[in-house]
Amino acid sequence: MWGDYTFKTGPLTGFGFGAGVRYNGISYADTANTLLFRNTSSSDAAIHYEMKNWRLALNINHIGDKIYVGSCSTPSACFYGDRGAPSASVSSSVVLRVDVKRTERSRGESEIGSDLVDQFIDGQALSRRSSY
Repeated sequence: MWGDYTFKTGPLTGFGFGAGVRYNGISYADTANTLLFRNTSSSDAAIHYEMKNWRLALNINHIGDKIYVGSCSTPSACFYGDRGAPSASVSSSVVLRVDVKRTERSRGESEIGSDLVDQFIDGQALSRRSSY
């Protein structure tokens, strides 16, 4: 389960944070279901800042960095789960606009025409229109 909140107004506009908990239930390491390994849970957290089409984020997975058995394929082949680790990311979104127009031919036949896509980031066109 994960929750996230981003401020939309005020001096903290664009700043946000989130937290979550993951739960792995009881599992068995053999087909007869006699070798049990216990359930585990872990917590994650994030802070982020969004401005215009950009998002900067810092995530921390497995807060507390608890060592646990993540899975077993046989009683002698068990594997540790992921260790706690921070990660940072920068991402951008592109606004895509498509203009479609309908034109009539002289014989009464229809033709659908389209102006190719203009891509914008912060009001700057990345590609120019062309017809096809």
